[in-house]
Amino acid sequence: MDAGSNSLPDRSFGTSLIEAAREEGFDAATFRPLDRNDGDEIAASVKDAFGDAANAAMTGWWFSERKCPLPTSTRRFADGDGWRHLIDVAPYVSAPVWFFAQNWMRDTPPHLVFASSAEVVQAVLGNMGGFEYIVCGRELDWLFAEDHEECVSVAGADAVRRLESIRS
Repeated sequence: MDAGSNSLPDRSFGTSLIEAAREEGFDAATFRPLDRNDGDEIAASVKDAFGDAANAAMTGWWFSERKCPLPTSTRRFADGDGWRHLIDVAPYVSAPVWFFAQNWMRDTPPHLVFASSAEVVQAVLGNMGGFEYIVCGRELDWLFAEDHEECVSVAGADAVRRLESIRS
């Protein structure tokens, strides 16, 4: 992914995400794209750990036939502001996470993977919005996903408890 090609008229969605992070004041050390091989390897690990927890209504870019072995919960938030609750669900806002973004420009691969933190990812989501994504702790103990119908799905006992305690 070429973060320096922001003047190209056909820039990639990955470049748009990187630019959104930079606009929020985050550098490559805090919002780092992974290459496709590493991203695919991490995606396989996440699917192995969480199974179908993030399937929800993901439009073909994320699917598992394996049932999630962890507790799960789903909730729809008014006005599409589910992303605002990422840091409410994440156990530590500055802890390392994997961020999977649907590559909605229909480019290959179908998803992009970034290394970041919940705090940074939430800022990027606030600057961009309008696409499906998955965020999970690097220890693979919790997951937060939002689909195109603005439905938030979480996995992990603590994530479920935190999601269910949110009042809105």
